[in-house]
Amino acid sequence: MVNVLVQLVTLLNGLLLNFLAPAVYGLHAFGEFIAANAMVLLVYKCVTIISEPLIRLSKPNYLLVILLSLSALVVMAMALLSLVWSPGSLPMLVGILVLSNVLIALQAMRWRRMYVAVQLLAIVVFVGLLAATHFEYVALTIVQLMEWATLIPAVMGVAALFVMRVQVPTWEILMHSLADLARHMPNMLSVTAVMNLFTNAMPLLLAGVLIPRELGLFRVATALIQATTSVFPVSTQAVLAAFNRAGELATKLYISLAQFALLYFASAALVLMVVAQAIPKFAPYLALVACLPAYFHAILAERFLTSQHALHSLRIANLAICAVAISALLVVNTLGAALLHYAIGLTLYALVLSIIIAARGQGARSTIVLMALCPLAVATTAQHPWVSMGVMGFVLVVVMQRRVFSVAELKTTLRDI
Repeated sequence: MVNVLVQLVTLLNGLLLNFLAPAVYGLHAFGEFIAANAMVLLVYKCVTIISEPLIRLSKPNYLLVILLSLSALVVMAMALLSLVWSPGSLPMLVGILVLSNVLIALQAMRWRRMYVAVQLLAIVVFVGLLAATHFEYVALTIVQLMEWATLIPAVMGVAALFVMRVQVPTWEILMHSLADLARHMPNMLSVTAVMNLFTNAMPLLLAGVLIPRELGLFRVATALIQATTSVFPVSTQAVLAAFNRAGELATKLYISLAQFALLYFASAALVLMVVAQAIPKFAPYLALVACLPAYFHAILAERFLTSQHALHSLRIANLAICAVAISALLVVNTLGAALLHYAIGLTLYALVLSIIIAARGQGARSTIVLMALCPLAVATTAQHPWVSMGVMGFVLVVVMQRRVFSVAELKTTLRDI
């Protein structure tokens, strides 16, 4: 039950900024906020990625202080950068970094109930301030809202952890941990470069191309894709852990999960397309749902290759796709082109990883062909929605005919490992 709550509050917290804020402030104001603070949000995500090794490299009781030290260094670097260029709101960066530090420390110490409590506090503060702004009790911009909604739970979380259990490491341990992070940083950023580019860096790169309303709409559409993957029955963290524990069964587990995910997300995409037809005002926000199968397959393939220690191949694939994607941005000048670029880029990444896995004799080639249809479905969503729905229907039929998994067997395998 606690695990379900953890997944639920994490999903809700991720939805607040990208869905509630645009609903209250409007897409134009939200787009302006994203354009002004894209660098802050990108830096926050990069710090979260490079902090991941600390969970297994550091003693849990020391983790919060080490993370706070890293965050302090990052904030000082951004403060120096702000002398020559405005990267965004530094108070917001402090808030989201410290709140993230608290949550990572709680995960490492397995304090799941307190993790849920901190997440709920952040949700309550955000929704309360948003409601007060909507009903004109206070006048807060999106930036001010984010500053208060992250700083309040962050400060309270840090205070609670210091009172209860956190210890201060010695200077030698602190320096050694930060040196370990610096050593792991290039590897961590290179093997996640594509996902970081498409989920976090794209708004920064498109800020000078799209008008604020289009940038806001792009952010909402991409955030919906990322949020939808959270409702998969197995979390992405659990998938990596399952691959690591599976041993010789990892390949069979990957093939089964890949086909099940293709069926699951093609079905979800088809349902959302029907919703877009039934409620036309939702259609712009659902423009990317057809690339759901490819997006999750890229995550799945990434986790599998990581578990198989194929980091060299993963690194080369990431850097190559990033180079192609960034070069292709030179011809992107409209919202439609940006959405298609996103779909093609993520699908290409999923295809390349699938080909690498197939070349190792560990994957099913049929999924490669089916994922290649995702950009076609995205391209036809606006003008020819029935073609897009037909493509997803075709994917569903083929997967059902060629599936090699049983849901009951898959559940048993995941439980056993």
